[in-house]
Amino acid sequence: MTRLAACVLACVVVTTTPEVDSLALLLVVDVSASVNHSRLSTDYTFRDVVDAVTSRLLPGDTAGFVIMTNRAHFSDLNLAAPMFKTAAYGMLQAPTDRERFGPSPLWDTLLDAVGRVATMTGRRAIIAVTDGKSTGNVHASGEIIPAAKAAGVAIHMVIQNNQLALIGQTPPLDPANLLQTIARETGGLALPDRPRLPRDKSEATRVATIMEALQAGAKGGSRTHKALRPPAPKAGASASSATFAR
Repeated sequence: MTRLAACVLACVVVTTTPEVDSLALLLVVDVSASVNHSRLSTDYTFRDVVDAVTSRLLPGDTAGFVIMTNRAHFSDLNLAAPMFKTAAYGMLQAPTDRERFGPSPLWDTLLDAVGRVATMTGRRAIIAVTDGKSTGNVHASGEIIPAAKAAGVAIHMVIQNNQLALIGQTPPLDPANLLQTIARETGGLALPDRPRLPRDKSEATRVATIMEALQAGAKGGSRTHKALRPPAPKAGASASSATFAR
């Protein structure tokens, strides 16, 4: 190989290799009826959440979108901001009322999301907008933290709605407790969106806060906020490759 050919090959490799320090993100939105029972075609709540992510993706960052009804629906991965927004907007038009009033397999969805984001290059993160009321799962919530730690994936939570009162249970079960544990143990943030007045809810504001923390210092040396850096993958370990919710 001539020196010129070697130089050209090196330049190609440098320009096409993804940045290791770029953000590799999956946005998971729970649109089941317990979170929001308004028509998605006329309620722009989740579009605002998508916009909060899109407007804060930097050059080199990639993202994918996950919408959870009675099962998880995944977009392509590694999308730049414009394609991410297009894919997410399109997917938000698809769910039927019947799908949204079924089970909510949140643990299956998050575990599948961890396995998928583990294949992406960069600082791996998941932002989930959910109330944590998970039903109809194949996998247990306890599988999520080990898988995320093994893959170096930080899981951030925007927690919706109020505690779940079960007959005969005192005090009532609050799914936020488990969501906060998952976030804390994987190096993520957990931000409640539970204002006293429903009109004051703003999922997009909480998502924007998480995105800004993820991108803190991006143009001043380190692209990531020190407190949000996820645990390093364990040597020889790999994330769950289960793809049970397609």
